[in-house]
This record gives sequence, structure tokens and C-alpha cells, in this order.
Amino acid sequence: MGAAALVALATIPTGTRAAPRTRGAARAPSDFAYIYNSGGRALPGYRVYVGANGHLSSVILLRSGRTTGGRKGKLTPAVVRRFFADLAAAGPVGALPSQPLGMGDTSMDAPTVRVFVRYHGEQSPNLRRSVSGAGARVYQDAKQIVQVLRLPIPDNP
Repeated sequence: MGAAALVALATIPTGTRAAPRTRGAARAPSDFAYIYNSGGRALPGYRVYVGANGHLSSVILLRSGRTTGGRKGKLTPAVVRRFFADLAAAGPVGALPSQPLGMGDTSMDAPTVRVFVRYHGEQSPNLRRSVSGAGARVYQDAKQIVQVLRLPIPDNP
């Protein structure tokens, strides 16, 4: 047994063991999520942190790959509850169905702008093209949250 394994064993209290993780099993509510906007020629990209306590903070994503300061805000408890309830109801966000953007979509650089969330370590597909009620609800919540920070977010094509 290697030193790393011994250290890992030493940190588990006697008489306990980690619960096995089952794919698709219900998870405890997370205390945060991220909303991402990839940006495009006419729209800056950004990442918004959404805490379960209603705190918001954002960073602007520059084309160079670097980030710059963003904005901070606070959500009402009702908006926070709805967002996290909609995320939980959607199930694993990585499994939300969506369709690719069409070349005829031109709203705010629509072919290149993607909006997605990260929750419980999973990333959703592009929520702008959700084909499920759950994905559409999460997208509407994300739009409302981002507008609190006065950041632009495109409409669904």
C-alpha cells in the first residue's frame, strides 16, 4: 500500500466508511451553481457564481482566456429557491436535451453564444436550445439572475 493510500485511510475515522456513490441517485442540494455565457462578437462572455444564500458575483471572460472583474449582487429568497428547485427538478443537468444552433440564428451572435450552467460538477448543454420544459425553466431562471447584475443574455433563438 502506497503512502497516499495510508494517508487517505488515516483521515477516515474508525468505524466509518464513505457511502458508495450510485449513478442517478438523489444528491444533497448544492450550495452554489455557476451560469456561463460563452460570449461572441457582440456579447462579452462571463461566469456568474450563484450562492444558495442569494449572493451573486461575476467575472468577465476575455477572448485572451483571462478574466477581469465583474459585478456583485443579491437575489431575493424566492428567486434563489426557484432556481435551485428547478435545477434539482431537472435532474442531472448534463442530461438535459438540447438541439444545435442553426445557421439562420442571428440574435446577438446566436450561432456562437452558448449559455449553460454547472451544478453538482456537471455542465448542461446549451440552454438556449433546450428542448425540455426543465431546461427552459432553468434558462429563464438564469436570465432573471443575470439581469440582476445587468449583464446581457441572449433570448432563445
